[in-house]
Amino acid sequence: MLEQIHGVAEVRGPVQARLELPDPQCETGPFSCTADRLYSTVVGVRFTQLVLRSGGGQARWEEIERGEIVSAFEFDSDAALQFGEDVAEIVRRLSPARFELPFAGLGHLEPPLEAWRLERSKWPAWVCAVREGRSWADIVAKVERGSSVHAWGRGGEIAERGCASLREALRTAETEAFRTLPVVRRLREREVSLERGSTLSGATWLEALASLPEEVHYEKRWVAGKTGGARDTHHGLYRGQEGRYHGVERRVVLGTAMFDLAARPAWVARFVFSTRERRFGAEARDEVLQEARLLVGIVPLRDPLMSEAAAGEPLAVPEEGILQRVLSRLEGSSEPGPEDALQALGDPELWPAFGDWLVVSCDDQGDASYGIAPFVDAARVGNPETVCPALERVLESHGAVSQAGGLPPSGRSGP
Repeated sequence: MLEQIHGVAEVRGPVQARLELPDPQCETGPFSCTADRLYSTVVGVRFTQLVLRSGGGQARWEEIERGEIVSAFEFDSDAALQFGEDVAEIVRRLSPARFELPFAGLGHLEPPLEAWRLERSKWPAWVCAVREGRSWADIVAKVERGSSVHAWGRGGEIAERGCASLREALRTAETEAFRTLPVVRRLREREVSLERGSTLSGATWLEALASLPEEVHYEKRWVAGKTGGARDTHHGLYRGQEGRYHGVERRVVLGTAMFDLAARPAWVARFVFSTRERRFGAEARDEVLQEARLLVGIVPLRDPLMSEAAAGEPLAVPEEGILQRVLSRLEGSSEPGPEDALQALGDPELWPAFGDWLVVSCDDQGDASYGIAPFVDAARVGNPETVCPALERVLESHGAVSQAGGLPPSGRSGP
């Protein structure tokens, strides 16, 4: 969420107040004198737009003043009560979008300030619009000669003086605030989709990859306790040790190596990370800001500790654990990307003692890295131009797509 808006309308009053206001019916001309009268209904509504902006790990509120409407009438008790109820009802129904406008879009002589209501006031009715330090007043009064009604619009000194009197009368009045529900105006979405496929079905560990390039040194042994874990890269060689989980210790020394994965049984996944920005409102738009792809291939290796009988078991990849850990990592990341998926795959607790796996990852730039689980993204692949297409072919013939927000734990799935 990059930008979120609320609207707040603060209703003050109604109160009864004695007001000395410029009078439209002076002998020397309208508003050349003042009249001191008791008004039964003085009400003010102040409009504020609240904007919550987020970015760079911080959130900040901005208050935008949209103006204030202050009014004064002399009604009978029933009309005064109805007016107060109408003000509250209209303000309560305002939408957040209305607070983009001055006075939340409440226009001249619109509800609850209709002409017929102003004309019911015994004394001259005042409706003041105050914004950015300036006042404008609409004054409606019955002319004593006959039954006609006159209306005046006044700015300048007359409005400033009269509106100041109304606002002063409300200075200590009880205030009730009406706040709209939040509405997102600008949103950054990060979506992760997953395409995955497998050619493991029907194959056994006897068909797992048995030989590795000479640049790959791998040892595995059973341990009674825990021997710890270590990762280090020195002079172009990656060295890893992991003996903290499942009663086995794995050691690797890895350098840049070339692989032939054509027709090898494999589990393959392609993660697509999309960042887009959506804007809502009058200038709505949907824009893709960034997209990154990560292709991951997991190729079962012949387990040096596996018995001959166990080698006849079906090939397996801990798919359910992989998807759960990747999803958990993505949901906990503020900017999910390929590195999150790789870090999830590098969790040593994920990989069981039974079996071993070559993990190859291909990026958008045409580069590829490999490791032996749990050592992921450890060294460079020397022939990505052949390794990555071999993994792509698995998806072409056995692929299915799902959204990372609802990744199924196992099996193939449709969109």
